[in-house]
Amino acid sequence: MRVRSLAKAIIVKNDKILLTKVKSNLEEFYELPGGMKEYNETLVEAVVRECIEEKGILVEISDLIFVREVIEETDILDPEIHQIEYYFACNIAKKSLDVKPDCFIPIKDIGNLNIFPEELKDHLINYLVKQPYKVYLSDTY
Repeated sequence: MRVRSLAKAIIVKNDKILLTKVKSNLEEFYELPGGMKEYNETLVEAVVRECIEEKGILVEISDLIFVREVIEETDILDPEIHQIEYYFACNIAKKSLDVKPDCFIPIKDIGNLNIFPEELKDHLINYLVKQPYKVYLSDTY
């Protein structure tokens, strides 16, 4: 079993959160920008790189908000995976380009969206509305 790390950004601006809309053959869902950490890259470097690649924006990292650990033995692409996801609060850097306004979703609306991963949704909402939330999320805990 191999371990892979992902770094994700939680970017809030004017009571809206930056999400990426993903359309697949099976469904449509939203996820936070970010992705897999590359070899010899820190988590902070990974989230900065991923935001540039996915959204064309430069971010400044604030705090680590969530750690989500998933151990799967049924993933089609990688049948034995141990994945650790790190979710960071980020701000858009002042020298960054403008983000398309349609990428920002009002916080009040995300409860009605298909958010991936689904297990994160309630904890993310609690964080955004300043309610208690769990920092460590796991499918085995």
